Amino acid sequence: MAVNGLEAMAAVEKAWQGNDSYDLICLDIMLPEMDGFQVLKNIRHIEAQRSAGESDQVKIIMTSALNDPRLIERAYGERCEAYLVKPIRKEHLTDIIRQLGLLDSK
Repeated sequence: MAVNGLEAMAAVEKAWQGNDSYDLICLDIMLPEMDGFQVLKNIRHIEAQRSAGESDQVKIIMTSALNDPRLIERAYGERCEAYLVKPIRKEHLTDIIRQLGLLDSK
């Protein structure tokens, strides 16, 4: 868990340096230091530099209290896999994680 965007980027970079990576990141849009959009953009940029194929990319679910179509469109434009509006229902999150292939079907 990271409390701001800089910590999130540091955690992702540390995982990559250890030849490991996250399977899933739930990323809030409104983070201090570096917002979630910038973190998402940076992750996708680094993945491209590393020549990561689509199947090797971390799955990113953007989260926000804002149900704004412009923000949702922007998040998908930056290549997130899903966008959840808070409050997040456990069942909805679980369904999305299943759709992403990170959990077995029921």
